Amino acid sequence: MFISIAIATLLATCYVVLFRRPPPQESERLPLGPPTLPILGNLHQIPKEHLWRTVKQWHDQYGPIICVRFGSLKMILLGSYEVAHDLLEKRGSNYSSRPKFLADRASQHYQVVQDIESKQMIYDMLSSADFSGQFQRYASSQIFSLAYGKRMPRGDEAEVRELEDVMNGILQNISLSEEVFPVLKWLPARLAPWRRRADHLPKRQTEIFSRNMKLASESASWNWAKAAKRLNRALGLTEPDLWYNVGALYEAGTDSTAIVLEVFVMACVLHPGVVRRAHEELDSVVGMRMPTFEDLPRLPYVRAIVSEVFRWRHPSPGGLHHAADEDDIYRGFLIPKGTAVVANHFSLDTDERIFESPFDFDPERWIRNPRLPVSAFGFGRRACPGLYVGQNSVSIAIARLLWAYDIGHAYEGRRRLEVDPWDLTQGIGVRPSPFKASFHVRGEKRHEIIIQAWEEAEKDIDILLERASHRSPIVDS
Repeated sequence: MFISIAIATLLATCYVVLFRRPPPQESERLPLGPPTLPILGNLHQIPKEHLWRTVKQWHDQYGPIICVRFGSLKMILLGSYEVAHDLLEKRGSNYSSRPKFLADRASQHYQVVQDIESKQMIYDMLSSADFSGQFQRYASSQIFSLAYGKRMPRGDEAEVRELEDVMNGILQNISLSEEVFPVLKWLPARLAPWRRRADHLPKRQTEIFSRNMKLASESASWNWAKAAKRLNRALGLTEPDLWYNVGALYEAGTDSTAIVLEVFVMACVLHPGVVRRAHEELDSVVGMRMPTFEDLPRLPYVRAIVSEVFRWRHPSPGGLHHAADEDDIYRGFLIPKGTAVVANHFSLDTDERIFESPFDFDPERWIRNPRLPVSAFGFGRRACPGLYVGQNSVSIAIARLLWAYDIGHAYEGRRRLEVDPWDLTQGIGVRPSPFKASFHVRGEKRHEIIIQAWEEAEKDIDILLERASHRSPIVDS
């Protein structure tokens, strides 16, 4: 092990010194950033947890556009809405554009699936304290239903488990080693254990995506996979690319929705006044019936809670990578072709110039100023393809949870279980560390309505997707 590390270090040193030193004129034109060390760049400054918080400090010190180096890998980090909008929206075609999926008018037709899945979630929580597990089932079932034509009523079905296993494996084995020091790609497998651990995962992922596409094609109902196959006659994607594009919709939509709902519960526990205000609005507008999608436009405070949840704790606070397709000049700085460009959501969402008291959870800010910028689903044509589906999914879930339950601190005996708003997990998807909360049904009448709504709901996915199929195309180019 010591020998392999020594060889890797020697090769990396030679590579950087001999081949990867940037020309002086390029370095002088790059955006400013934290001081670097030879070979390492800024690697020595990576904290043990939550790099996105450190990036926020760098933006505060060096400005809204900065350059950092991780070994030989350069990254341009964006820390303000203005800069992110200028580069990724106005010049979006320069930064790895892609088609826009699941447009607003199409997403409205998928509400029949979100309706049944949210009714089951509200019903199941009558007898389950595992709200995190219920949120994961809710998110998994609605996306799997739409993508492949099969509901996941338990949430632990084999199809769900194997996708979660692969997703977790890929995230755990992501290594920047060969990106930071490309010379490491020349190491034999026996000296590159990280490569052996990760190589089998993409193959397994492709096999699962292929099997799910076959499942979808045999389904009696319409689904995204079937629609994508028809559209692919014009797009001309390879079969594996088609499998991946549909599978990626599932992977992206499932975890992010569950994370956002967990953040919502954390906010409710920490801010009981927000819960009371939402109860007042819901009681006034919908009264003793379960809210529907049609009610959402008349629930401004509930919608403000949704917006604030997305801002307060973004599910991917470090942002997602774009890449410069060509050399670009912005504010006198050079952004070289091929450089990774990342909008750090945490910097954007805690910008004191835009958000007063940005670390507070304050839904009222969206009522005081409805024009506040939103970065929850990314920027430009690389924005999240499930933007409208995700918004609808979170909105109806939050409205129904608040209508049905009083959400607050959990207790063990007489001891209140505290919740730390900064106790968050590591990784690309950042969620609250496991915590407990109490869910008390708001009266016997609501309890009866929840049961009745679930018992009377249409649960046949073929019938539901037949209703959903009368809609606009899945792709809006």
